[in-house]
Amino acid sequence: MNIRRHMAARIAGISCIAALAAGTIGVASAEAAPMMNHAATHASSNHQHHNDNMSRKGGNTQGGTQGAGNRNTQGGTQGAGNRNTQGGTQGAGNGNTQGGTQGGGNGNTQGGTQGAGNRNTQGGTQGAGNGNTQGGTQGGGNGNTQGGTQGGGNGNTQGGTQGGGNGNTQGGTQGGGNGNTQGGTQGGGNGNTQGGTQG
Repeated sequence: MNIRRHMAARIAGISCIAALAAGTIGVASAEAAPMMNHAATHASSNHQHHNDNMSRKGGNTQGGTQGAGNRNTQGGTQGAGNRNTQGGTQGAGNGNTQGGTQGGGNGNTQGGTQGAGNRNTQGGTQGAGNGNTQGGTQGGGNGNTQGGTQGGGNGNTQGGTQGGGNGNTQGGTQGGGNGNTQGGTQGGGNGNTQGGTQG
């Protein structure tokens, strides 16, 4: 009987210790969880703050690479900034638009490279700025437009290089400024216009 009472007392003591340990672990976990959540929230806040700081520095890219297709739009609207790229690379297709509207800024590129196609537009409208490029390179095609309208500025380039084709327009309208280039190089073709109007 004494042995049984002794064993029962030992088992009760072990159960009590286990219960206390479980309670301690539960408290520790409860205390650690808010700390972990706080750390994760703090890291997320720092990451967002870092992204916000990066976005204020310019150097944005809009559009990436577009495979072959029709009536695609790359770039949308870019507010004022520096060293932004709109449009990326467009594979062959018809009726595509690269670049959209660019607010004032310096060293921006609109349009990138356009593969062969018809009735494509590269560059859209560029606000005042210096050293901007509109249009890039256009592969062979008909009725394509490179460059659109450029506001006043210095050292801007509109249109780039146009492969062979008919009825293409390079450069559009350039506002007042110095050392601007409209149109670049036009490959063989008929009825093409290079340069448009220079303020």
